[in-house]
Amino acid sequence: MRRLRNLLKRSVREVMNKSPLILKKSVDLREGVKAMYSNSISHLLVEFDDRSFGVVSEKDVIFRLVSRSAWRVNVSSLHLSSVSSQPVITIPSDAEIEEAVRVMLREGIGLLPVISEGRIVGVLTKQDILASLISEDVPMETEMVINRRPLSSGPQERLINYLVLLSKNRLSSIPILEHVKFLGLVTDLDAMYALYRVYELVPWELRRERVTRIIMRDVMRHTFEVIGPDVTISDVCEKFSKGAKAILLIQNQEFNGLIAKSDILEYLLSKVG
Repeated sequence: MRRLRNLLKRSVREVMNKSPLILKKSVDLREGVKAMYSNSISHLLVEFDDRSFGVVSEKDVIFRLVSRSAWRVNVSSLHLSSVSSQPVITIPSDAEIEEAVRVMLREGIGLLPVISEGRIVGVLTKQDILASLISEDVPMETEMVINRRPLSSGPQERLINYLVLLSKNRLSSIPILEHVKFLGLVTDLDAMYALYRVYELVPWELRRERVTRIIMRDVMRHTFEVIGPDVTISDVCEKFSKGAKAILLIQNQEFNGLIAKSDILEYLLSKVG
């Protein structure tokens, strides 16, 4: 694992995204949601001024829109400043990737603004880190990584019952099962957009009732990444680098577990000590 250890000792600036999507704090939430959904990204960097930024995630949007005070609100009247997390946790550009991974896992976050000389010069996400490890073609102990019993749902269950769980427990996806047969996947991005569409299309007095009628089958996606029991770190990192929210282990149409980005990062840290 010496090569893996050397990869994690590289500086953050080597793998960060130098051109992240940044929106002004005055941009309305509607445009922010559309930007996240159309670009399949989990976070937006929100600029308050030259040296002050916030971060918006799908979970921030979900939590805001399911709050009791939000049902009557017009989403065009909500600005990104009203849902962004501030102050943000940052990382110096010369910090090691290993340090950034430890911060992300400890704080339960998926994006770190990268700072140099007091200014943001890029962002680092879990996806960026995993993409940098694609060349690490070593076997992966699947049993040490895979979550055999993640939170799951049936296709007829109500989405609203899972919205707060997604937000508060920082889950990125929920497998949809019929007994042990896998049917699809609901991600936090899918849930956020479904909720937003209700706000966009339904009069305020009908919103809560309409949201309670959405079932998981309505929202689940039918395309997803699957692995077998014998994979390498490179195989998994490549799938995550292409935007996968989770990677599934499915055998004979039966669901056998799920791997999230955090699972891989925790595994890598355990290997480098």
